[in-house]
Amino acid sequence: MQYYIEIFGTMASVIVAISLMMRNIKWLRILNGIGSAAFVIYGIFIGALPVWLLNAFIVIINIYYLVKMRLTRDRFDIIERPIHESPYIDLFLKFYKNDIELFFPQFKLDDVDGLHADLILRDMNPVSLILYKTIKEHETEIVLDYAVPNYRDFKNAQYYFNAIRKRIASEGTHVFVARAYTKPHAKYLKKLGFLYDKTEAGCDVYRLTVGN
Repeated sequence: MQYYIEIFGTMASVIVAISLMMRNIKWLRILNGIGSAAFVIYGIFIGALPVWLLNAFIVIINIYYLVKMRLTRDRFDIIERPIHESPYIDLFLKFYKNDIELFFPQFKLDDVDGLHADLILRDMNPVSLILYKTIKEHETEIVLDYAVPNYRDFKNAQYYFNAIRKRIASEGTHVFVARAYTKPHAKYLKKLGFLYDKTEAGCDVYRLTVGN
């Protein structure tokens, strides 16, 4: 029995350690809460009052902040500019270049002429960048849809596409085209409501129709 208790305690330690490597604050608190809850059980089993009491307090703190995050309404804003009109966009792309390549391996910083940029602010923090171009009337290709690691919780995308729907509500139907070169990006597009259209060289093409 003692052997299994020690294994359980070790697993709790691993979960807490993994939680501290999370960039996303929400997942950090979720995993940390799970690990701390496991330590509560472990502390009770070994009769260590300081262990389970401290970790019970940590569980409560994590639950408190998770509930607070759930109830807090973030303020979102969009800055719309042709890409070369904002020096910040260039700095943003260079700063996150390596992370962008993980999800958009085809994207090149030198190939952005003619693109428009929508920068999403969340409580005045720049959290997402969408680069796009017009293919033809009522059809837009999204070249890049990138969210910074700490805010990769899907809220940015929900806000952005809801804003787009409101923007074009009186303009009729509009089609958005996106190419997925990686599985995480394809999964993200499907969650947004994009439908698979076809496969091209090295990527899958998805389309989203909004409006009337």
